[in-house]
Amino acid sequence: MGFTQSITTCFRNYIKFSGRASRSEFWWFALFLLLLHVAATIVNSAIFGPTLTQKVQYTVDSSGAASQRVLDQATYGGGIFAGAVFIVTILPWLSTTWRRMHDIGRRGYWALMPWVLMAVFFGMMTLTSVEQTVDWGSNAPEGMVLPDTISVPQSLALVIIPMLLAFVSMIVVLWWLRTPSQPGPNQYGPNPNEVPS
Repeated sequence: MGFTQSITTCFRNYIKFSGRASRSEFWWFALFLLLLHVAATIVNSAIFGPTLTQKVQYTVDSSGAASQRVLDQATYGGGIFAGAVFIVTILPWLSTTWRRMHDIGRRGYWALMPWVLMAVFFGMMTLTSVEQTVDWGSNAPEGMVLPDTISVPQSLALVIIPMLLAFVSMIVVLWWLRTPSQPGPNQYGPNPNEVPS
């Protein structure tokens, strides 16, 4: 399956979560979505310009004297165009990934494993964080407002373990997505490489 055929197939099967998607269908569509998001970011930046964020560089020299320098850094985000592209393409992306997992003989929900573990990671970070009071003392630069408290996880293990599991699961899912199709029909349908278009 070629680039344009993959795009038309994936949009034609916009919300079809049954059946199988070949490796070439999945990866050509992934390339298309990447190029589409880059184009949306460029268009957004050309129309609305960069988002300026202020960055403060804070240093303390060997004598203990504090100094600060304000840096302006131009950042370019996807903005409204990339957001619109995401909303329009999330369902065909999910359905193609789901069908790709079917193509290698796995249930489609395995593709969601990294996302679920990332949600667990952020949930554990939020639920196990406690407010700690910070005494900046004489290290606080003059005229700079620093927070009196910061959020710190109570247990690093409760945060690190889901993060590592999410990272490992992402590698596993990517490995599965690059696996060749199961030959012949499987429980999800005929091999898409053996079915005439």
